[in-house]
Amino acid sequence: MYQCGWKLLLLGAVASVYSTSALGTTYNLKDNPECTLEEAVEAITWQKAVGACEAGTGNDRILLVQNKTYELTEQLVLGGGTKTVEEEAESEDEDAEPEFVEVEKPIRNITLRIETAAEPGQRNEDRETATIKAATNDRVFWVHGSNTLSLEHIRLEGGNVTKKPLVVEWTQHAQPTSSEGDKPTYTYSLNRFSQAPFGGVAFVEGTLTTRTHVEIEGGKARKGGAIYLNGVEAN
Repeated sequence: MYQCGWKLLLLGAVASVYSTSALGTTYNLKDNPECTLEEAVEAITWQKAVGACEAGTGNDRILLVQNKTYELTEQLVLGGGTKTVEEEAESEDEDAEPEFVEVEKPIRNITLRIETAAEPGQRNEDRETATIKAATNDRVFWVHGSNTLSLEHIRLEGGNVTKKPLVVEWTQHAQPTSSEGDKPTYTYSLNRFSQAPFGGVAFVEGTLTTRTHVEIEGGKARKGGAIYLNGVEAN
């Protein structure tokens, strides 16, 4: 049994106000067409330069061209990136010189806002939408946990994810045995989904916020035809 999305139009009560001082990198795809939408999201997720897009900072904004359709070749993934950092290695010798080692750390708590760029003299509330269209057998967005995606004057057009496999990562926990020689027993905890046939428009493990004038249309999935919320929230 499949679930299909429908057309949903979300209109904010007031025009939004966004402080540029609170922003990190702004990707204006009208002024810099060499930087693609896919590369911008990747640069934000991994906080490094990708193609013509500079590195994201973790609090970023993407400006799209009004009335333009951005056709994706694969889903846009927000979160899940890592970065290399130096940490002081533990030492039992308190008098020894500190040694540092490089370790991979997950990049968390990314905030990304996607909206259309206003024309000169145009009021923000008068902007037209831009469309982000999923590839035929994919969704538009996968938002990993602890990350936030905010949309304004954006139309999302979903795809069909019913044929995607369900792939999960588990952690196995050995349970204590009552006596020596007993066979071990285990419990399992879910770490994360690697792939899932859920959410034909968006699979959300973090937070999805729709602000002024957001349209969500289409999407076909085994669960959550349009948006699948995996234990999180949407505003």
